[in-house]
Amino acid sequence: MLLAGAGCSSKGTPDTPGSTSAQTITLDAAKQRVQTYVDQIAAIFPVKPQLVPNGALTSAECQDPDDGGPKGRYDASIDYFLRGVPAAENPAMFAALRSYASQNGYKSIEDNATILTYQNPKDGFRVGMEQSVLGGQGLSLTVSAPCVWPNGTPSA
Repeated sequence: MLLAGAGCSSKGTPDTPGSTSAQTITLDAAKQRVQTYVDQIAAIFPVKPQLVPNGALTSAECQDPDDGGPKGRYDASIDYFLRGVPAAENPAMFAALRSYASQNGYKSIEDNATILTYQNPKDGFRVGMEQSVLGGQGLSLTVSAPCVWPNGTPSA
């Protein structure tokens, strides 16, 4: 799955995911935001893809948070295949995501011929698109949340 290890942002404020302070949004709110990002990103593409889940929305404990924060926080992510997009349109799909990310102040994490990954510095969420290097050059879209406390605050 794209965005492996994308779970923990190095920045955040008390009410944003990825924060190492005592408060974050809840895991449920992070899951909702993941889906909101998927919907927003899917709407910007020049070819409207059929979103086919590659598994379910998942969450897991951040085992080795890359933000140096405490354990006990969780991330959330979802991965979709983008069906119905002719391979000839892949460059336009990548260009649309690059443009969206640039216009919205996202930080580029990876940008090459087959993978784009961006992070929203405001909330630590990441979005990525990948073109399969095997077979039909299909696209997939992944959105992941940074590490958050399940209930928004650390357990006592």
